[in-house]
Amino acid sequence: MAATEFLKRISSTRPTMTMQSVLSVVDDYAFDKRYELDTRTEVAINDLDISEEDKQHADKYKPTRARYFRKIMEKIDLPGEGVFVDVGCGKGRVLLLAAEHGFDEVLGLEISPALCRIAERNVEAFGKVCPNADSIKVICTNILDYQMAGNKASSFSIHRLTTP
Repeated sequence: MAATEFLKRISSTRPTMTMQSVLSVVDDYAFDKRYELDTRTEVAINDLDISEEDKQHADKYKPTRARYFRKIMEKIDLPGEGVFVDVGCGKGRVLLLAAEHGFDEVLGLEISPALCRIAERNVEAFGKVCPNADSIKVICTNILDYQMAGNKASSFSIHRLTTP
């Protein structure tokens, strides 16, 4: 988000919301800094290395706020012994947060080879500090082509996590 856009947003919202937004931005920065990651910067659709047809159904890479993800995980009761699947995992921030949360297996599916490489580098960097990183697997695939049979994730319930 550009500085002018951020300042405009701050001046047009309530102080509590502004403080929550500021805390989220700081938390995201600290998360990337702590683990030496690259998850914060957005990637436009036209900059993704996917087919023009796939771009028609895609959205830009925009990371989920770490703070919001953690709050959601505190409120819902997902079994840690299950498989956490992130479809469209981008640079892998949610994968890292899910591993940090303690899921036995974390699976990220991403269509963009460039974003997959970034996610894999992020998993590697995260693994230097967090032992749960070995539970993370990034797969470069179109979700329409991916077969879950034979995987622990073949029978899972879908929980849509959205953040403000």
